[in-house]
Amino acid sequence: MTRDEILAMPAGRGMDVCISEMFFKRKCHQDFLGIWIENVAEHAHVLPRYSETYQGAMQIIGSPDVKELYFEKKSDEYFCMIGDNFDTATKEKTFPLAISRAALLAIMEDE
Repeated sequence: MTRDEILAMPAGRGMDVCISEMFFKRKCHQDFLGIWIENVAEHAHVLPRYSETYQGAMQIIGSPDVKELYFEKKSDEYFCMIGDNFDTATKEKTFPLAISRAALLAIMEDE
């Protein structure tokens, strides 16, 4: 996935799956109801809405992989950067989307 693809990806279940699989290294699948599920310790869990809710975004922030986070809210935009690498910086309209995109950009930079 490229930086442009990450920045163009809208908040939603597609981004949540990418975060689960790329950032948390947890595979996702869809059940017969169409709900995304992740397999954690052999138990099925509903995939958090990382890119759409504060609770989901806080799971990213609480990850051991996020050792350093810079976050700032200016008027109606949220700036987020993981670590000291400006290549992970993103400015978005919502807090969850800013955190989610920064996490995907950080993974892309590590590869």
